[in-house]
Amino acid sequence: MKNSKEQHIGRRIITSILGCIIGGVLIGAYIIGRIVAQVPDINQIRFEAEEPYTTIVYDEEGNRIINFSQSEDRAYISLSQIPITMQQAIIFMEDKEFYKHRGIDFFNSIGRLIKHLISGHGLYHGSTITQQVIECNVALNHHTIADKLQEQYLALKLERYYGKDIILENYLNTISFGGRALGVEAAAEYYFDKHINELALGEQLVLAVMIKNPTYYSPIHNPKNNWEKVRSVMEEMVSSGYLKEEDRQLVLKSNPYQNIRKTWGNKNDRTLIAKVYNEVVHILQAKLNLSKIEAQQILYSEKLRIYTNLDRRLLGSDTSKLQIKIEDSKGNVIWE
Repeated sequence: MKNSKEQHIGRRIITSILGCIIGGVLIGAYIIGRIVAQVPDINQIRFEAEEPYTTIVYDEEGNRIINFSQSEDRAYISLSQIPITMQQAIIFMEDKEFYKHRGIDFFNSIGRLIKHLISGHGLYHGSTITQQVIECNVALNHHTIADKLQEQYLALKLERYYGKDIILENYLNTISFGGRALGVEAAAEYYFDKHINELALGEQLVLAVMIKNPTYYSPIHNPKNNWEKVRSVMEEMVSSGYLKEEDRQLVLKSNPYQNIRKTWGNKNDRTLIAKVYNEVVHILQAKLNLSKIEAQQILYSEKLRIYTNLDRRLLGSDTSKLQIKIEDSKGNVIWE
């Protein structure tokens, strides 16, 4: 009798435990289902090249010397135009398993969740490049568990629909490099006055390490911090097979900071910017019969191309003979 009674109690305990587990799973599935049902539309993310966002001023040789923009400078380029070494450096720092996972790093996510539950602090930053693309493009708070679940669901969906290369291309074209530069091409132009595929390996790494903290690793204001990070990253990349030792030695012998762009850095240069700006606004007012405010709005929003006779090697010099040609975004001449 006693054994029968104990067996009965044991079965009831096991049944209760199983019921709790099943109930917990069902409740969890219901909650997750509700959270997933509320995810924003993934079509918010744009995966195509866009025209330059800003009005650009060119020198007498057709080189860009300054942008006029109310927002960040951007230039969308294809993945094939971005040096593979720079792609590898950024992948190495941000998401070593990028080409292996399906959008989320499961164990990393569990670790972040446990850390959040223990500390009570918010959940910051996606652990994968795919999640960071979601962070930058989809309207989520990203600081709550529910938002992180939505982010991870969208990351899985994003990889299924678009694939690795398109996601990486979007990431490299939208990540901030400080200043007004968004994306690797804008960063190359902003800091080195070159296209991204013209950068030497050392210059690529100078930009690549900035994504961790664009201010702290700024090659203009904190070159020492930047260089220490470059050296550290190169050592790790060599150890992991991402970089050849001979390439590391070449970078160590170079001075990638000597080509950092200093254009428009002094008082005379700023005076020249103001003169070009004021002259263009005056031309737009007269030619298009606009108010000053209306002319300024066009300058900042209509993607104009302004060609001048300026010699960038003599910036800050006499501009009494300044010549200007203005074209709209379609190439139509507004003023010559």
